[in-house]
Amino acid sequence: MSASFQQVAVRVALLVWVGLVPVGSAAAATDLEAARALLRGSMARVSNVVGVRSFDRGIGQTYDPYVAMALQLRPIFWVHDRVALFADLALSHELTYSNVDTRAGEVVFDDLALGINAPRALTIPLANIHLGASFALAVPTSAASRFRTRILALTPGLSVSRTFDVWGGITLAYGFRVSKFFHRATTSENHGARVPGCAQSTSLATSSCLSTGVRNATVRFVNALDLSVSFVPEFGIKLSAALVHDLLYAQSDAVKAGALGGSDGPGMRHYVMTRAEIFARPIEALVLAVGIHTHTEQLHSDPAITYRNPIYDPHRTVVFFDVRLDVAGALAMAIAAR
Repeated sequence: MSASFQQVAVRVALLVWVGLVPVGSAAAATDLEAARALLRGSMARVSNVVGVRSFDRGIGQTYDPYVAMALQLRPIFWVHDRVALFADLALSHELTYSNVDTRAGEVVFDDLALGINAPRALTIPLANIHLGASFALAVPTSAASRFRTRILALTPGLSVSRTFDVWGGITLAYGFRVSKFFHRATTSENHGARVPGCAQSTSLATSSCLSTGVRNATVRFVNALDLSVSFVPEFGIKLSAALVHDLLYAQSDAVKAGALGGSDGPGMRHYVMTRAEIFARPIEALVLAVGIHTHTEQLHSDPAITYRNPIYDPHRTVVFFDVRLDVAGALAMAIAAR
């Protein structure tokens, strides 16, 4: 890293996080420009989420509404015109009675992701098609990952995108990612043994006594397709869909025999995620979005119904309203104000 780059990075950090550069000075204006370039794409998002099952009291045997708020922080630092470092951390808080939390009002963290991304590493001339690559590692900061005994996840990815100069811009992108998960055990674990005296058994290890019998995923494949249409630069829609396939660890003989709670079915799990939103940018630093999101299994539990509806599932579909702070846009507004 060159000395000049170090100087810019240090001054940007002081400006953004500490605010030591005098307001109105020429140095402040220069550093704001540098910060805008280095931090473009950085975002803080507050999301308000409501499960569609909340609107229908007769949707199940018991009324089970879901209302939550979430905060996502995604700082991005561009070390080169085409290469950026990023971090991603989200946390959520359910406002209704939770089915998964162990304490009332509990704040739930997602896994912390750290990585490097080059969305336009190469550009095919004339066709204007961009080829990208990324690599991320995820640290198990979430309770769900610790429940799965996860140690680390490594995710390389490739992408292809094309932007069309129509209206405010139309972008079509395809991404493929492979995640390798590392675990202490091949199955998820309970906090304590379900069978009294299990730990004293000579035939079963302590980790086996804690096992749920539900196998962890060892490898994950994700195929994602995204479409963004801006009718004008400040207003548009985004559509996305992803197919997720998890390869599971092999079953042990004990699990096959049902000694630890039974089998988890075939050696692969299938999921589908769809998302649609309408977004608007009233000011350069702020993006508002409203939409619908579904994350569900591809295969239905009822053998008579082969596939679930990937667009709408009353138990797994949520509507959301997002308020997103665009860090680069906020810095651009600060520059204009000077």
